[in-house]
Amino acid sequence: MMKKYFCFIGLLACCIVIVGLSSCALSKKVAPQEVKEDVAFVKKQIGLLHPNPYFLADSAAFIKRLDCIAPHTKIARLNLCGQLQNAVAMLNDGHTAVNLDNNTRFRAFFWRSKILPLKLEVKDGRLLVLSNVGKYSHIASGSEILEINGVDADSIYRKLLERTSGNSIKHKEHIINSGSLSLDLLIKTGYSGNYNVKYKAPNGECREVFLKGISQPKYFGSKSTYSNRDIFDSCSMVERSDFGSIFYSKKDSAVIFKYPKFDSLNDTSLINRVYQLIKSDSVKYFVLDLRDNTGGTTNLYPYLLKLFPPKNKVCYFDRVEVNLASVASAEMKMEKVETIRGNKIGICRDSLLLSTSNICGISKKAFVLCNAGTFSTASAFCAIVQDNKLGVLVGEDTGGRGSDFGNFQAFLLPNSKLILQVSTSRFIRPNGNATFYPIKPDIYSNFKEAFSVKAYN
Repeated sequence: MMKKYFCFIGLLACCIVIVGLSSCALSKKVAPQEVKEDVAFVKKQIGLLHPNPYFLADSAAFIKRLDCIAPHTKIARLNLCGQLQNAVAMLNDGHTAVNLDNNTRFRAFFWRSKILPLKLEVKDGRLLVLSNVGKYSHIASGSEILEINGVDADSIYRKLLERTSGNSIKHKEHIINSGSLSLDLLIKTGYSGNYNVKYKAPNGECREVFLKGISQPKYFGSKSTYSNRDIFDSCSMVERSDFGSIFYSKKDSAVIFKYPKFDSLNDTSLINRVYQLIKSDSVKYFVLDLRDNTGGTTNLYPYLLKLFPPKNKVCYFDRVEVNLASVASAEMKMEKVETIRGNKIGICRDSLLLSTSNICGISKKAFVLCNAGTFSTASAFCAIVQDNKLGVLVGEDTGGRGSDFGNFQAFLLPNSKLILQVSTSRFIRPNGNATFYPIKPDIYSNFKEAFSVKAYN
């Protein structure tokens, strides 16, 4: 009995220590001189490594925003992170960003936070209630949040957007909604504790309610009345793994590969499984679902391309511009070197054509699904499919752009230990269009209906 008692006391002590460490990590203060040094470090690394930082931003406005981060007293890491991210988001390249390290984010969220007990989403500038969390609140689904703790919803929304990296407002909204909005309210706006919420009910009546914040285990352990149905719910599950899911639609004779991230070469075993299924004579169509795929490594391109109709040559990109000061430059053969804003930029073309002579593509009609969450390597793959006429794009405009910045190097800021990541390359889509716009699908769909190939043909 005494042994159990001492074990419990030891466990409780460990929890208290972790709580203390978490609080320190998130609220640690950074002195004014240290902030100045970190800001200088951000300027230096972006100027040194980015291929063209002001291609989409005004250089004077960016430098002025950074210079405004000059507190007269110590500033919390969370506050500093928000201000730096607000500044680098002006570059609008989708990859350059400043973040808290994952350990701090997790510990702070798990142990310190008191979360708003609502499932929320942002949509067209509004904060909407999807559902209540457990028994901790009773606000009707569909209600619109008007104010939280005296701050109007529009101000909260704008702060969330300012501190979220993304290529467009719709893309940023998608990123916020794909995670936990409660986590964003803590990390990006500092909300944690109890909440006085003003809202407009579905019947138009304005109401006010006091809600007690709940812990992360209670938040994620509570049942929610909100159900996020998928268009493949009516299809048969063939296989599911950490690298994706395979479905089969009998009525459409279609194999569907739901692929969440271009993660690593470990994905190839599942891709090979898809390949074997598509080869069957009973299969007429192949569907690659890249909705909400956040990107990853381009090393998986040749493995995925064998799932598409064969071609002698497939162009990945028209060209890639790489800052020669970056690590990425060592991996590419440069055709020529140009100077942009004092930096030497290598232009690469030779390694961008993939010969498919040794890759047995499959002559089945292919569809690729995309939405505002399709980003980086995934949106670039959509451009490859579209420009090389390998299949049909279905869905919404992508979050990533056809031609865009990518690759990045990460650094710890010297004093605050925040993480800075800087884009080091610029990619131009296969058709040579260098304008930075989302990829538009061949067929638009909002994915409200159950999956059917007939709807896409």
